[in-house]
Amino acid sequence: MQNILSRDWDGTGKKTQGVGGRGREVCVEQQVSELIRTLRKKGWTTSTIAKHLATTGIRASLRTIQRHCRCAVVEKKKERKPRKVTSQVMEIIDSILRTDDELSARKVKELLQSRHNITIGLHSVRKAVRNLGWNFGKPR
Repeated sequence: MQNILSRDWDGTGKKTQGVGGRGREVCVEQQVSELIRTLRKKGWTTSTIAKHLATTGIRASLRTIQRHCRCAVVEKKKERKPRKVTSQVMEIIDSILRTDDELSARKVKELLQSRHNITIGLHSVRKAVRNLGWNFGKPR
């Protein structure tokens, strides 16, 4: 005999979506599951979907909705920002350090701002200098 509270069998011969909390069987019909997925693809949040289902008389927990939404994950293309440090900026930093290799990162940043009107963060300057092979170590 099949266990009635198994993960995929509810005793009626149809598949269920899993076991709910406290030993209750959670069965969401295929149509409701598809509705949850389409609403998620439209950008609805989990709580908004739950409220919408509640207005139509369907009780579903947030956890159940999240489980169904996992199947409807929409891959968003990540928009990338342009690089802060372009190859031209790298060349300018390299030329500045060739003239005086004992400049601090702060001084390089100030020179970029004053001479070339390039606004760049101190961390980005340090990374660029490191990538160019220069070192901001203490003089010996």
